[in-house]
Amino acid sequence: MSPELLRTSSSSSSYSNNLITKKNDVYSFAMIIYEITSQRIPYSDYINSNNNEDDLEIILNLIKYGIVYLNNKPNMIPEQLRNESIPLRPKLCSHLMTKQKYQYLAKLIDYCSDEDPVQRPDFEMIDNYFQNTFKNVRQNTFETLINKLNKYRYIIDDRVQKRTEILMAENKKSNDLLYRMFPKSIVKSLKNDEYVKPEKYDNVTILFSDIVGFTTIASYSEPLEIMAILNNLFVIFDKIVNKYDVYKVETIGDAYLAVSGLPNRNTNHAEQIALLALEFIDWTTHFKIEHMPNIPLRIRVGIHTGSVIAGVVGLNNPRYCLFGDSVNVASRLESTGLPNSIHLSHSTKKWLNRNNSFIIKYRGSISLKGRGQFATYWLLGYKNSENDKMLKIPIESDNSNHGISDETDFESIGLNKQKL
Repeated sequence: MSPELLRTSSSSSSYSNNLITKKNDVYSFAMIIYEITSQRIPYSDYINSNNNEDDLEIILNLIKYGIVYLNNKPNMIPEQLRNESIPLRPKLCSHLMTKQKYQYLAKLIDYCSDEDPVQRPDFEMIDNYFQNTFKNVRQNTFETLINKLNKYRYIIDDRVQKRTEILMAENKKSNDLLYRMFPKSIVKSLKNDEYVKPEKYDNVTILFSDIVGFTTIASYSEPLEIMAILNNLFVIFDKIVNKYDVYKVETIGDAYLAVSGLPNRNTNHAEQIALLALEFIDWTTHFKIEHMPNIPLRIRVGIHTGSVIAGVVGLNNPRYCLFGDSVNVASRLESTGLPNSIHLSHSTKKWLNRNNSFIIKYRGSISLKGRGQFATYWLLGYKNSENDKMLKIPIESDNSNHGISDETDFESIGLNKQKL
């Protein structure tokens, strides 16, 4: 920016139309020629600060007030001295001035950066200056300028590319994190600051699971040990979920909620959830609690197929939630199930019968609030699995929560209840 505009900007919020001329651009042209020729920032000799904002202030005041600024604060410089002080202009290094072409360029820089805009040449005069003054060295001079311009272009292109790659990598990390929290379609709406309209899904299959006797296990564990149990188990569950057309909705304490059929609608949602549940049970039978390896970890799983409403709830820490009676039924099936069992509703059984590859046993009826007696089933296995492994038929009398007879067994292996 030319000095006349800088001075105007410091005293008023807008520029006068008579100040904005092509001569302002001529001054900028002089600074570009200086920087390309010397490969230095103008006024860099006068900068001793490590603060970019301070450097900018120094340069601006050197342009406006001259060398007198270095020993005074701007508001301490008398108005008369401001007017009489000759503002600084960048000069080419002495070692460059030994070459004739740089002497010509130095004169051009002086002409174009004159304090009085009227005294600056216009671009037609600059062109004539090149043609007349540089007629003997014009080709080499222009070649030098072009080579340096190309060099700067490559440097800038490289910097832009690297910063773009960094920005894209960071953007990908942000998107990946958002996609783990919300469906992709929801993320797009949230990023566009759009209202996410709740959507109804007529046929989805919901899975609820929780750790059997988790309260008892937690009472014999330190808080960090509890976190380790949940994190280690749910990391395994998450990896299994990624193998199927299943969406993990959330974890609530030791409960794990997943669904198939949304946000991607499909017709094999019951099959996807059933295979997921069987793999959950298989993995938990091999899971070891680090601080109590002799205590088996067991889970209960409840599965129901029905309709739900899905949508985003909240402004701060928004959550993608499921609503509807189907969610309550799946939760009730889980809580009335047995250790290491998969408890199915009649609607889920009907969907699985379409495949005819799942081994299902009638369990009986349970009472559901508002629904009365409800026929339920055990999912025992999958006929086409490689190892054809089946779950044991749950024993109705097995009400033990954590696979041991009573709490004295914890104490026998050196574990004591934690004080709250």
